[in-house]
Amino acid sequence: MRRLDDPALLAQCRRIRNLWEEIANDPAHADDHYAKHHHHWQMGPTVAPDAVERWEAENRLELPDEYVYYITQVGNGGACPGDRLCEFPLQPAPLPDIFRNDPPEVQKRVLANNERKFQAYLDSMRRPSEQLSRFMSEEEWETACGSHKMREDGTLDLCAADMTFIAYLIVTGEQRGRIVYLDWDGGCAPRWAKGCANFLDWMEHFYHDLSMGWTREGWQFMWQEPGDVDALIAAFRREEGNAAYQEEVLQSFGKFQSLPKKGVRFLQGVRQPQFVPIAQKLLDYFGKAGL
Repeated sequence: MRRLDDPALLAQCRRIRNLWEEIANDPAHADDHYAKHHHHWQMGPTVAPDAVERWEAENRLELPDEYVYYITQVGNGGACPGDRLCEFPLQPAPLPDIFRNDPPEVQKRVLANNERKFQAYLDSMRRPSEQLSRFMSEEEWETACGSHKMREDGTLDLCAADMTFIAYLIVTGEQRGRIVYLDWDGGCAPRWAKGCANFLDWMEHFYHDLSMGWTREGWQFMWQEPGDVDALIAAFRREEGNAAYQEEVLQSFGKFQSLPKKGVRFLQGVRQPQFVPIAQKLLDYFGKAGL
């Protein structure tokens, strides 16, 4: 039996719940794209821990602890950094409306096909993905893999996070518990959620950035470095040698509504030739905006 009594994770769940309530009750966020068109900042009631255990036993699949904490302590489905978080328990797709008036035998075949697809999905979740076993740069990815499947093995669908990106929770393999974004056409390297070791971090950073006015939409959060100016400066320095990541960290400064003096000094101090134009563009932006 899984014990959901870790004080740190329970405290994190309370923080996420409080942040979600703050955002959900803020009229300024009512028209955020994914809220307006999909989840409306709603989420379902929590799931009983024993229901999770029964599902795991029946399907021979153990879900990452942080995800289980979330659905049992915070909420189930709905609001998230994307269109709509998948609901637990995972189950076969229902009969599409287009078949509602078809003969019973047709409906039965459609439902049977949905059940087969669902079982194949569960089977794939039990297999680790070799391509998601480690972090790779875009260049490494092109050399080693070149492309990926729309849904890699060992992953659970979470939500659509951009026009062509889906967020997945890795449930099997070396990166178990992490969040990864995969492009639906497989044409680019996986994008790993920045600053997030697990599902709870992903959710907390999203709501925290929203509450501070730094992130307006889920698709922006997908590539931005979470946190304040100090967090971005630390991430840029930590990722020395990873130019692609550092560039996205620099671009993340654009999420702020104003830039404190330490941020200005940092950008003025950027000396690497490939980053100087980005830093200067940001300084120009904040300067022209009177920020």
